[in-house]
This record gives sequence, C-alpha cells and structure tokens, in this order.
Amino acid sequence: MEDDRTGTGSAVTQLGHPAVSALSVVDAGVEALAAANVWSMSDRELLAVRVDAEATRGRLDAVVLGLTREIDGRGAAVRAGASSTAAWLRGCCRQRPAIAHAEVRLAGELDRDLPALAAALAAGQVSHESARVVAGTLASLPVGVDAATRARGEAFLVDQARRYDAAAVATLGRHLLERLDPARGADLEREEARRAQAEAFTVTHDVYGGRRVTGRFTPENGATLDAALEVLAGPRPGPDGEPDPRSPEKRRADALMLLVCWGLTSDQMPETGGEAVTMTVVTTPGHLQTRTSHSSDHHGDHHGDRPTNRAEHDDVGGVCDPVEGCGRTPRSWRTAPRCPRRPPAGWAATAGWWPRSSTPPAPCSTSGAGPGSCPPRCAAR
Repeated sequence: MEDDRTGTGSAVTQLGHPAVSALSVVDAGVEALAAANVWSMSDRELLAVRVDAEATRGRLDAVVLGLTREIDGRGAAVRAGASSTAAWLRGCCRQRPAIAHAEVRLAGELDRDLPALAAALAAGQVSHESARVVAGTLASLPVGVDAATRARGEAFLVDQARRYDAAAVATLGRHLLERLDPARGADLEREEARRAQAEAFTVTHDVYGGRRVTGRFTPENGATLDAALEVLAGPRPGPDGEPDPRSPEKRRADALMLLVCWGLTSDQMPETGGEAVTMTVVTTPGHLQTRTSHSSDHHGDHHGDRPTNRAEHDDVGGVCDPVEGCGRTPRSWRTAPRCPRRPPAGWAATAGWWPRSSTPPAPCSTSGAGPGSCPPRCAAR
C-alpha cells in the first residue's frame, strides 16, 4: 500500500537510511529537551540555552532547505503526483502558498548562487528569515553587476545578518541596491524624501486635560526613538526586588516623559518663545480650609512654632474665582518650577543596559511626588 503523501511504500522507513536514523535521534532529543525541568536552571543558564537553541533551529532550517532542494532537483514531488514542489509542500507540509514558493526558491538559490549564505545558515549563524532577506536583496541586483561585486555584496550582508535582525538587514540591503543600481537608487531617494515629508506628530487634548498622541516617523528617526525608549522603558524592580507593576505601555509613556523632561533642562532648549507651565486646580472652600489646617498642624509638629508658609506646603493656593466670587467654587493658579538643569549622572544611552551602581530616575511626575521625579513639576521654559 502506498503512502498518501509520498506515493511510495511505507517500507521506506525500514531501510535504515542515515537520514531517517538521524531524524529519529533529533526527535528524541527534542522530546528530552521539552521534558527537561528548565525551571531549575539559573537565569544565566536559561538565557544561554535559548541562544544555543536559536542556533540549532538555524542549522535545522538549513537541513530542511537541503531536503527541499533535493526534492525539487530530482522532481520527486512531481513523480508523486503533485503539480510542483511548492504544491507538494502546501499539501503535505501544510504550508501557505507564499511560504512554500519562497522555500523552493531559497533552496535553489542557496545551492546555486549563495555559498557564503548557505554556509552561515548551516552553521546556525544566520536565521531563516534573514537568509530570505539576503537572498532576495541579491536577486534584485541588476544583471550588469559582475560576479565579484555580487560576492562582496553577499559577504557584506551575511556579516550583517550575523549581528542584526532581518529588519535591519533589509534596510542595509536597500542601501546596497542604491549603491549598485543607479536607477533604483534614484527611486529609493524619492521614496525616502516622500517618507520624510510624511512625518507627522499630533497631540490631541481631551476634555479632562489629558493628551492623546499619534505620529509617523521615518525608519531612521524611528530607530532613534526605539533606541532611546528601549534603554529607559525596561522594568525596574522595587527596593526589595518586587517586580515592576507598570505595564509595558506605561513604562514607555514614563520613558518618553523623562526624555521630554531632560530635553527641557538642556542648554540647547531656547530661552524665548515659551512660558512656564501653569496648573489650574478646581476645588471647594471646605477642601481649602481642611488642607490649610492640616498643613499648619503638620508644620507645627515638625518645625516648632515657625509660621506656616502656605505656598511652600500646600498643593493648592487659595484665591477666589474672579468671576464666580468666593462664595462659589474658587480656583488657584500656581506656576510649576523647572526641572533640574542636568540629567541624572550615570545614564547611558545604550539599549538594554543601565549601570548596576545607579538607579534609573523615574519620569517627571505631574504631582511632584515620588523618587526620581523632577521636583515638583516639570515645566517648559
């Protein structure tokens, strides 16, 4: 009886071919790895194993591509009844049409034209996704590019793929095309100019005084923003090692506000054309009286009989509404002081790294409370 997927007898698995035996060993190893109690590993060991597993996956991808290349080269899928190797991959390996065609194409390119990329993939140094990006970039080179230049371009992209992810490699590949194809370079320049003109940043005010922001940046400016936020938006454990309760979205918002606060304290910030932030607080006479009494009692407990400086201790100063009068809801105006002149020492603009000897400062707080905030409010000049 023939196997429905291969068109060959099931006895093929009994031949004991080295490839079949090796695949059985790989399956057994994967089962053992899945059953391993990784929870007992240290953080360092766990991270190292994950990196090694990524390299192993790359090597396995290279083997899979080699199998696909052999199937397509000898026409085995067509003899089994499929219209093409890609169609066989869709039916038997449950791949999407685009993925199946891309696999067949990459397998052939690695075998014929890309020896350096094939070696790096087989060594687990380059991911499957990066390999597709490199192969696609080199396939887009104009016909007039000589073999030596193609080889240099391949070596360059493979080296970058060892260091960066597929998105970064794709960006470097576009610049390579720009250098080697004048016509395509002109198109890329026009596209980059269009993206630069399309940059936008919008701040919308809601009815409660909050802000909603939307925007779009060029790849270069977006990468700059990513690098700045990545180093500041990481989780910060508490003093006793408790996890950071903030969500990733909240951490990014805090990081952005910290960058804004540091920018406001920079010597490069213009001194003219702006004014300090003014906070308008709506409250009631009873609340003002309660706050004033509490401030006086608290001041007396700790500072003797020195008169209370209301502007120093109260969050809200008491002046009557000039329109509604003192008998109704009063309002107060208070100018927020500026942030410190310099960012905290020890900050390093390196993604994912912060000196262990220093504690990352918290973003500027609108309430003026909390460690690391710009006391008590961050204000524009």
